[in-house]
Amino acid sequence: MGRSDEAISAAERALRLSPFDQRLFVYYVFLGTVHYDAGNYLTAIKWLSRGLAENQRYTSGLRTLAVAQVAAGQLPDARKSARRLLELEPGFSVSDYRRTHRQYSDPRLVDLFCARLEQAGVPG
Repeated sequence: MGRSDEAISAAERALRLSPFDQRLFVYYVFLGTVHYDAGNYLTAIKWLSRGLAENQRYTSGLRTLAVAQVAAGQLPDARKSARRLLELEPGFSVSDYRRTHRQYSDPRLVDLFCARLEQAGVPG
């Protein structure tokens, strides 16, 4: 929705309020996602990686990690993340993602996310 600063503050607050939550990986991935949305790709990769260290099977984190790595110019890492995503979700495709995920109010951001998924090696 274009309010990345608010989202970053909310995610950081959630981490402070619940530092021992069993689902902490969700907050880490959320924080990584909002940093990706804000264009802070290296910070996004840091948080997404931390979330995935807590739960390696969290495919939402893998998708966003792959696109953040593409955006940061880390294509070999992005392809590795995409391969792991496809191991966990063998039938996953960009067209399925586009159909089911419309989290951005600006359709151009969905297009960019999908283009980066394809660059990482996810089938169209």
